[in-house]
Amino acid sequence: MSNLVPYLRYGVIQMTRKVAVLCSDASSEATSFVISAVFFACGAIAGTISAGYAADSIGQLLGSYFSEYVAAIENGQIAEPRFWDVFWSVFKPNLVAVFLGFSVFGFLLLPILSVVKGFMLSFAVACMLQIFGKDCWLLAFAVYGIEALMSIPCFFILTVRASFVSKRIVRAVLSGGGMTVHSLVGRGYLRVHMVCVLILLTAVVIEVLFVPKFVEFAVSVWAL
Repeated sequence: MSNLVPYLRYGVIQMTRKVAVLCSDASSEATSFVISAVFFACGAIAGTISAGYAADSIGQLLGSYFSEYVAAIENGQIAEPRFWDVFWSVFKPNLVAVFLGFSVFGFLLLPILSVVKGFMLSFAVACMLQIFGKDCWLLAFAVYGIEALMSIPCFFILTVRASFVSKRIVRAVLSGGGMTVHSLVGRGYLRVHMVCVLILLTAVVIEVLFVPKFVEFAVSVWAL
């Protein structure tokens, strides 16, 4: 057993060096963006394929939900979306990304979050298209597209910044150096996040005030 100690020590040192290289600033934000985009695309592809092979019970449940939703819109019985419900729906994945950025495991978990984000969006859209047919593409865009167009870019930006911060935390832990907030987040951290918050708030306002009208219009066009 004692003969294995040098090999184990050498393995730990090499692994530490590899993690340090991975977490260095040379591992640029562009690389983090590519990783997030690839994992998001994989999740989107998996969600689209899964929608085609969804179990009958799931298909019936979604079909019943979408049918009742469309019927309520046609009858003018749809309730106005509540601001805080929409706020939580839009901000939730982005807040998770920011939270993971302050974890030593964040740069490993953020790609998984991208997979989940891509899967959930594509699965919902694909199920709607499968249930109502391709002619309801405008309805699918009204329900999911506007919010996605505004929130997904922010999600990628926040994911990349969170990965950057997480890698710096790991590097600081491995090197034994001190950590300050400024040294971890880098320049422009608050500015970037404030811009994303403003964009996401705009998305929430649009979802609450304008999207319901757009959905009603899409249903009227689809029902023709």
